[in-house]
Amino acid sequence: MRITDRPIAVLIAKTCQLLGRSQRTSDAYSYRLAAFEDWSCTPAMEASQQLAAAWLVRDGPVINPYRLHHDRCALAFLFRDMRGIEPDPTILPSMRPPTARLEVVAGPQEVARALAGVADVQHRLFCQFLYGTGVRRQEGEAVRLADLDWDDCSLIVRLGKGRVSRRTILPPGLQRLLRPVCRGRGADELLFPHPRDPHRPISVEAVSHSLHTSRWRCGLPGRVTLHRLRHCFATHLHERGVGLVELQHLLGHSSVLVTMRYIGQREERRRDIALVGDLVAAMPVVSAGQQRIAFGRS
Repeated sequence: MRITDRPIAVLIAKTCQLLGRSQRTSDAYSYRLAAFEDWSCTPAMEASQQLAAAWLVRDGPVINPYRLHHDRCALAFLFRDMRGIEPDPTILPSMRPPTARLEVVAGPQEVARALAGVADVQHRLFCQFLYGTGVRRQEGEAVRLADLDWDDCSLIVRLGKGRVSRRTILPPGLQRLLRPVCRGRGADELLFPHPRDPHRPISVEAVSHSLHTSRWRCGLPGRVTLHRLRHCFATHLHERGVGLVELQHLLGHSSVLVTMRYIGQREERRRDIALVGDLVAAMPVVSAGQQRIAFGRS
């Protein structure tokens, strides 16, 4: 039996749908709670918190902090959202996610090289759309022509993550690329339809494969992916002076702390900061006599 066909997975999918959680979250919780049932030989809806705590430390003293965090999140979802039981902090204490290292984000030159090497025109335009607007992959494939506000230079993202709608930017440079594609089409049509079926969205997996092939041919590192184009969008705009709160609204984050994790560091940017922020060179010249302070003597 597949994990998605198990009773616990069906319950998780329905609960996530009611709470507005993504399909990716539903699949992750289903996988982890199915593993919990296999380990405990007990249905998750009947398991105690003590049994769940024992599952968390099943590997002994050597614990992967990332897996521990995600397992704890799945158990919190089980008890709090599915069973209506608040987890006992003495049994299942809350844990912060492990602190990630500062991500090194690709620069504009690397992004331009990777996108220029995508052979398929529609796939390349979809990548440019993600980089220019900062939307998620699933949000980009669901955009319709009616969501484009040409005059306001904005894009309406309907029912994004958490089923929350928002507006993000639609820069003039991106508009020039999109106008020939949109000319003569209806407002209800998908902006990026499937090449064989206009009623289906474009295959994100196919676009990801095209970008991966281009990146491999250019000899670029693995930091140019469909999702990391969203990180590049946030980092490059922040370097141009866009504030964190503004980026938070554009990206659709519930907290500015999440937005801060999207702001990475470019290798070229460090050199720029070193030149602009040369504090030693900017120090005023002070003679030795000016450093002396007279204490009460005339």
